[in-house]
Amino acid sequence: MTSDELLRVIEQAAREGSTELDLGEQNLTEIPPEISKLENLSKLDLSSNQISKLPPEIAQLQNLSELDLRFNQLSNLPSEIGQLQRLQNLSLSSNRLVTLPQSIQHLSNLSALHLASNKLKRLPRDFGRLPNLSLLNINSNQISSILPEITRLSQLTHLYISSNQLTDLPPEIEQLKNLSVLNLNSNQIGSLPPEIGSLKNLTILYLNSNKIAQLPAKIANLQNLTRLDINSNQVDSLFQIAQLRNLHTLNISANRISSLPKEISNLQNLSVLNLNSNHLSGLPKEIGELKSLSQLNLRTNQLVNLPSSIQKLQNLSILFLNSNRLTTLPPELKQLKNLSQLNLRANEALPIPPEIANRSSEAQTILDYYFRDRTKQSRPLNEAKVLLVGEAKVGKTSIVRRLIDDNFDPSEQMTDGISIRPWPITVYEKAVKLNLWDFGGQEIMHATHQFFLTKRSLYLLVLSARQDELSNRIEYWLKIIRSFGGNSPIIIVGNQVDQKSLDIDRRGLKKKYPNIVTFIETSCSQTNHKGIKKLEKEIKTQISKLPHVFDELPSSWFSVKTQLEKLDTDYIPYHQYQKICTDKNIVQEQNQKTLVGFLHDLGIALNFSDDPRLQQDSILNPDWVTNGVYSILNDNVLMTQHKGILERSMLNRILDPQRYPSSKHLFILDIMRKFELCFPVGGFENERYLLPDLLSKEEPETGTWDNALPFQYHYNILPGSIMSRFIVRMNPLISKRTYWRNGIVLTKGGNKALAKADKEDRRIFIWISGNRSTRRHLLESIRDQFDYIHSTIPGIEIEEKVPLPNNPSVLVDYKNLLDMESMGVSEFVPSGLKEKTRVRDLLEGIETFQSRESRIEARKELDRQFSSPPPVPESDSHPQTARRTPWGSGLFYLFVFFSVTALLIVVSHYVPVYMVPVIIIGALLAIGVIGAFQLMQDERFSEENFLVLIVEAYKRLPLLGSNQTNKEQDQSDK
Repeated sequence: MTSDELLRVIEQAAREGSTELDLGEQNLTEIPPEISKLENLSKLDLSSNQISKLPPEIAQLQNLSELDLRFNQLSNLPSEIGQLQRLQNLSLSSNRLVTLPQSIQHLSNLSALHLASNKLKRLPRDFGRLPNLSLLNINSNQISSILPEITRLSQLTHLYISSNQLTDLPPEIEQLKNLSVLNLNSNQIGSLPPEIGSLKNLTILYLNSNKIAQLPAKIANLQNLTRLDINSNQVDSLFQIAQLRNLHTLNISANRISSLPKEISNLQNLSVLNLNSNHLSGLPKEIGELKSLSQLNLRTNQLVNLPSSIQKLQNLSILFLNSNRLTTLPPELKQLKNLSQLNLRANEALPIPPEIANRSSEAQTILDYYFRDRTKQSRPLNEAKVLLVGEAKVGKTSIVRRLIDDNFDPSEQMTDGISIRPWPITVYEKAVKLNLWDFGGQEIMHATHQFFLTKRSLYLLVLSARQDELSNRIEYWLKIIRSFGGNSPIIIVGNQVDQKSLDIDRRGLKKKYPNIVTFIETSCSQTNHKGIKKLEKEIKTQISKLPHVFDELPSSWFSVKTQLEKLDTDYIPYHQYQKICTDKNIVQEQNQKTLVGFLHDLGIALNFSDDPRLQQDSILNPDWVTNGVYSILNDNVLMTQHKGILERSMLNRILDPQRYPSSKHLFILDIMRKFELCFPVGGFENERYLLPDLLSKEEPETGTWDNALPFQYHYNILPGSIMSRFIVRMNPLISKRTYWRNGIVLTKGGNKALAKADKEDRRIFIWISGNRSTRRHLLESIRDQFDYIHSTIPGIEIEEKVPLPNNPSVLVDYKNLLDMESMGVSEFVPSGLKEKTRVRDLLEGIETFQSRESRIEARKELDRQFSSPPPVPESDSHPQTARRTPWGSGLFYLFVFFSVTALLIVVSHYVPVYMVPVIIIGALLAIGVIGAFQLMQDERFSEENFLVLIVEAYKRLPLLGSNQTNKEQDQSDK
């Protein structure tokens, strides 16, 4: 907003006698003296601007009760601010304040003062004279001690002083008799004074990330305390806490607790108990007395077993026991009927296959499997996956042929996609079935390999001895395996050594990638079988060490598995699978679902029943699915002539009609959509699709991006799937069909974005141009999608980089910025510069404080467990954007409609009556055409189908049924 525009807004508000004025996020740099004209104003929002100074005339707003100045550049306040006698709420967080004026003591009606994220080292001497102050937030400053100025605030109920430099609390803290919430997180506090026990009204106490080793005995006096967070300290005893009978939430993770006292049973109101990352080796039977407990987190301890009394926790819904040393589970665990989440991962001694244990959100599935009738006959699984990966033409298929058939085909064709072959071997005199997955090495297929690269597998990374390390892309493949396969063992196979010996840095690679178990040189030629027997022996050795290969499974499971493998069909409906289960005495529906999920995770029979589009034929042959998908991705005509645009009718040529009848074409396409390999385009749902992996590599003209908001992602390895999936997920916002294989241009709310990948540098670059006050909203939408994609690749390493606005070649690590913010660091000198940069300015440039907090929580949730993707963004869906466009409320159409109606009234006097209906119909059609052009202009829809635009225009007419849409939009705005 320009200065002239601001003056006009002020003048209009003064004329109307406005009591509220919202000037947030308007890119304001100063407030004019004319602000004094708003004498009726009670609420003024100036947040998220670039204001560095307030005019003295601010003092004339004598009716002001709320003043929001957060996220500006204020380094001081005028003394006149003390004249705002009616001010009740003053927000000054995220500025550059070093001191406060002494006159602030005169704000006698002030009840809430927000000063977080400034540079304050102390508060004014007479600060304690604010008689009505009930909330004080001084988080993230540089305060090293709580002075009497604070302890004299007798009406204080909420005190937030986290992320400062406190080393202790003064005894005078006991004077805050009305204190209800006290936040002391992220300081350097070593101990609490006994006087803290005098805060009888305290209900919430945060002490996370300090250096507290022992709690004072008098903390037991805080009988109104409902929440206590003391994680990341050095506490070794809970005896004092066990006296807090009204506790509802207790978080004491990451401490030194080795045992729980019997008195824990006193906490009868406790609902949430977090004890993760301690040293617990057992639980007392009294844990069962916590009848109100709904969430219990015990992960990363040293528990060997659980007490039978756990059955008494009938309200328990979430139980985390992962990363312990459990060997058995008590039968009483089955009595917890309300248990919905059970995490037992990384308890290696528990006989639960990871495919079952990983279903942590299906607690009853895990328990049903563990406590199944063990008197019934069972068999060891004796089955595993061996995955061969590497570049094209290195001999993966020849190695498979040598291992299984002991022959060689000199005219062997390259694998198009994935070939899956069974290989029966003997390990420790036990028959084991290996499924050898031979992955095609062509670049186009790397994007989909990730869906089949799994943990609990043995990897053979095949290299060509005729090529150097760069051509073999050794570290690329090793990082891919680490990203998708975790710590699965890897055998590096140097093939074709009959022509040249393998020359690589073995010691260096093994040091960098410790899951490499050995290097073996092989030749598969007709006359030279070097290393094949050695490779076979090493494969057997590694299979014998894989966890869960010899797990005991119900014989009925094997019967179902065997029958599915013998079926002479590539797909069957789910009800046929259920009949097979019933015939094999697997009657309960839950057990049938558990089994099909197990078979899916093993790659024996795929099942996508969680997707409504894929429920028709729920049990699928993996070979049928993969080869159908890869046949499409490998079609040269589709890539070269059609530039990645697939007409559904093309599948009659691409797919084998015997194996893939036309009735299954849409099903294959829906699988590709589920894998985010394609999306429908041009308004032709189910008929025309775009495949990003088949687009041209040439970047089109995208315009200039000077002064754009930049952001970058840096990767240890950049799988091609990341950019292609991003294009699929963001397709509603694509601008004028501007996309290529490694990039895309997006539009939203008047802002444009360019996102493109550089595979050589392993980076994704983002630039946002447009309105400075709203462009970060588009960046947030983009980052939301990347966050989700990254969360589905657990082992990938990503660094988010923030280029300096005035010096984009200087990059600052985003996580480092967050750390500095949490530590109260306000300024730093970036590497490569000789001047200080403000932490808050860089962070606020890309997202608001609220968005940052939400993103941190969302990422934690994604890390814990992602189940369904966030909704793909709809065009112009951001609330703030919607308020600035005529489409949100249909005002544009109302204007056109009433204009046309007025014209009709005039015209009706000069034309015959019978022509009036014709004119009305013509006017309505004109509105649709005008609306279609408006939609096209706004780049909300492609112009490929103009009729689609007209239909969409009519959908937005308030008079033709969009009232509900508008109501929903209004609700979204709120």
